[in-house]
This record gives sequence, C-alpha cells and structure tokens, in this order.
Amino acid sequence: MILAVPISEAVERRLVAKAKSVGVDVETYAATLLEAGVRIVPSLREISGQVADEFSSSCLTDEAFGDLLENEKHDMRAEKRARGAS
Repeated sequence: MILAVPISEAVERRLVAKAKSVGVDVETYAATLLEAGVRIVPSLREISGQVADEFSSSCLTDEAFGDLLENEKHDMRAEKRARGAS
C-alpha cells in the first residue's frame, strides 16, 4: 500500500535525519514506524497459555510463585554447571 500522509517540515526533517542515522531511506523508516505502531502484541495469557491457568488455580501468592521461579532458576543453573563440569 502506498500512503500519502501530510507532515510538518519540522517532522519531515527529523524523520529524514533518523532514517539517515540508521542507514535506510525515509520511506522504509516511516513504514517501520507505522508497522510498529499497529503491531498486535499478544496478551500475557496468550504468551503463557497453560502456565497462567495452572498458576491461577494453584492458590499461590505472587510472592510464593516468584520464590518458586527463583528456586527453579537456581536449580537449573546448578544442573547446567554440573553438566559442564563432567
């Protein structure tokens, strides 16, 4: 799609400067900004799926869940170190 959007001269100057600073033409830079502005960001539930459902039904507090995740992280790192030392 080709889109004509009127912008002020000041915005045009900044847009051109930004495009040059990242090494692309102004059209590519502007298209990237527009696409980022309308990108659909998935919800936390969509990202976490079953994990969110299990947490909701677990009756764990946020703090207890945070502690559980922290312990799991440390256990995984210890396991990784043990594998590397073998």
